[in-house]
Amino acid sequence: MPYLKYNGQYIASGGKYTVGIAPIIPLLSFTTESFGDPFDPEFTLSSGVLEWDLGDASTSVNSNDFSHTYGSAGNKTVKVYDGTSSGAASITEINMGSDNLVGSLDISNLTNLTDLYIGFNSNLTSITNPVSSAIWTRYAVLSTGLTSLDLSGLSGLGGTISFRNSSNLTEVLLPNSSEEITIIQGWSCNLTGTLDASGLTGIGTYLYIQTNPNLAEFILPDTLTQPFLVIDVNSCSLSQNSVDDIFLKLDTYFDSNAPTSSLSVSLQGGTNSAPTDGSSNINIQNLETTFSNAGQSFTYNIN
Repeated sequence: MPYLKYNGQYIASGGKYTVGIAPIIPLLSFTTESFGDPFDPEFTLSSGVLEWDLGDASTSVNSNDFSHTYGSAGNKTVKVYDGTSSGAASITEINMGSDNLVGSLDISNLTNLTDLYIGFNSNLTSITNPVSSAIWTRYAVLSTGLTSLDLSGLSGLGGTISFRNSSNLTEVLLPNSSEEITIIQGWSCNLTGTLDASGLTGIGTYLYIQTNPNLAEFILPDTLTQPFLVIDVNSCSLSQNSVDDIFLKLDTYFDSNAPTSSLSVSLQGGTNSAPTDGSSNINIQNLETTFSNAGQSFTYNIN
């Protein structure tokens, strides 16, 4: 007999329809295979406590931060309900690192989310993100089975962005965002073609996109607004135009903003092109002079 969830109870529907009772739709529904490892999600809410159906014979859990041990192997469908919260709008942070998520995760209704950590879920193959102007401090989906990642709807994306060590990941679509981004970690994926960061006008500090052998183009914003300390795109297949563009935009920024710390640029290895004129490239020479005059270190590695 089919059952519906109503006011925290599972009520027999008695047939195709149950008159007068509307089923409660979960805020989230996803799959885990956590047998042998604890399933220990941590959610942060603006108010209230969520209710969890863990997909096994256990009683429902009313908590935003707990640990559960499954007694049998196999995929379990986890459903998250409002509980005493105000619903999807109340969820601001999610940490489900190493929770053995399987398949897809749809968080498109969580428009107030500002911090997501879904690291070390190798069987997670897709994420559907919200379209949101919320100001993000972290978006981390490292070491997953993702094949593509669409962040284009997150106009408030900032802080830390990490999708590193996802060997199946071939494409990342980045948004237009003016928020300050202090680190991007995208190394050891399978990024292919172009990674376009031209809309991230607050990008700066640390950029690690190395060891993506099929990455041919990396595009920075037309005008940088933040300094970099490290740019590492070694062991890729960058075109000469991309390599030249990186040095040009760095030269333009630091020509107007005196360096106050060191800068390291690594564009060697793989099949990355050498810049025009190699180490005699005019922008490289300008950067050497600018950093020397400021008493700061500028190091670079090129093919």
